[in-house]
Amino acid sequence: MDKTGSSLEPIESFEGSMTSGISINRNQVYVEIKKDGITKGYTKDFNYNHHFHFGIKNRSTEEKDVTINIGCSKKEDLKEDFVRVWISESNDVPYRMIDIKGKMTIPGKYRFKFTIPPSGDIFIANYYPIRYSEIKKRIENAGKLSGGKKKLIGKTVQGRDLISYEYGDIENKPTLMFVAGYHPPEMEPISIEGIMKYLYDEDKRKKVLERFSLVFLPILNPDGFANSKQGSNINEI
Repeated sequence: MDKTGSSLEPIESFEGSMTSGISINRNQVYVEIKKDGITKGYTKDFNYNHHFHFGIKNRSTEEKDVTINIGCSKKEDLKEDFVRVWISESNDVPYRMIDIKGKMTIPGKYRFKFTIPPSGDIFIANYYPIRYSEIKKRIENAGKLSGGKKKLIGKTVQGRDLISYEYGDIENKPTLMFVAGYHPPEMEPISIEGIMKYLYDEDKRKKVLERFSLVFLPILNPDGFANSKQGSNINEI
């Protein structure tokens, strides 16, 4: 291990990054989670600040064994087992899930050991990350191939389109409405995409629409997704 840690560099400037700072000291990596305000609920408040997504570059030709401390010091006692992360060598390709041995305290404190591969980048998250630009394109493509009527229903605070997709006779038949994309790390827009893919088959689509009409609002919070918020929109609501 390089005693200065100079062969390891943090990667934070990429689409979907969810940190507010990374420092490296020898074999210890310290990550601060990007935090939203506390969300006010009907009966209690919610702290959604427990997701992380960051990268590390290894300029050495050797593997580096490190301890990653997220939201905590290396001496802080964490109570629960932490067993899983998603990793990729590039933010542009699908992530894969791996099992690890670590500890955590919710919200937002984690510690685990990790081997950084030589001469390359590694991206690490505790959820399955998909870039907003990618999921937006996937939804648009699925809507087109499934015969959905794309409709602009409003604009966000930052001027992004709020898009719905309509199927069937929504004026005269019972309508099922599916809404997803509240909290950016929770990738339930994928489930909307999955239903749309089911409707690619014209016979299946016709059979469903004989009984119901459908409306999909796949990404309710596009500003939150585009800005890597934890659980809120751009106004932290």
